[in-house]
Amino acid sequence: MKYKAFILLASVIAFSGCRKIFNLPDEKNYLSPQADYTSKEFRPILGRTTVLNGGNIFNAANSSFPITFQILNPRKGDGNPANFLLTEQPTLVWTGEYSGTETSLAQIEAKRKIETHRLLETRGNGDLVLWYTATPALIQPADTVVLPQNNNYIDIKVTNSGDQEL
Repeated sequence: MKYKAFILLASVIAFSGCRKIFNLPDEKNYLSPQADYTSKEFRPILGRTTVLNGGNIFNAANSSFPITFQILNPRKGDGNPANFLLTEQPTLVWTGEYSGTETSLAQIEAKRKIETHRLLETRGNGDLVLWYTATPALIQPADTVVLPQNNNYIDIKVTNSGDQEL
């Protein structure tokens, strides 16, 4: 029994340095080829901040976090660029929780500040945010007749240290 324990201990010590002996690469995060958005359609109300999260809007499919998301190639349905989706606007954001116990407008305004945000952004978990500053003056709203050229399309680049997908 002592002989088996000694052999086990010796082998653990001997093979604990395999990474250096065999020049193995550093570990990388995994990005699954099946990682994708569960919903491909986003119909926000212009003039309101709309978050497309639906609980789990991005299915990571066992990918390693942290994952970064980047909006690329915004375009109209006819292929023309829709770069207005990436323009930056001054935006009022909440910095504190609105509890409903505030008694004056000054108390409410103390919980908000102006930040610069793109009209359409992604968050670290894959949520899409269209800020309230995206008004019909900046984005042509869809008509009652849905024409492909009135729709906006985007590509989202998903990246971690292991790989990237579009």
